Amino acid sequence: MAAGAGRSALGRARLGDFRWDVTRHMVIRGRVQGVGYRAYTERIALERGIQGWVRKPPRRHGSKHCFAGPPDAVEAIIAACRQGPRGAHVERIDQREGTRDESALRRRGELFRCCRRF
Repeated sequence: MAAGAGRSALGRARLGDFRWDVTRHMVIRGRVQGVGYRAYTERIALERGIQGWVRKPPRRHGSKHCFAGPPDAVEAIIAACRQGPRGAHVERIDQREGTRDESALRRRGELFRCCRRF
């Protein structure tokens, strides 16, 4: 099985049951490069049934995220992002209300997308 194939299949399986109540766009600043932060975020999003994406900005300053889902699930993933994986040091999270268009920056049928760059 190709790397990431299982995650995409999980995302497609949950896509039909999705509730879209809240969308948050975030930039996470601090030591989040080279510590598995994007993979950590993707795993938690899929476990909680959250749609969206995580991307590494072109200048390697932080990490950009967009989450959409039920309010409690979105708040829970934001709290998890404050902690991050082992080796991460989150200095600041800038967030704002996101849009459905922002959340839709994924491949067709994907629940969540983890990208290297924009």
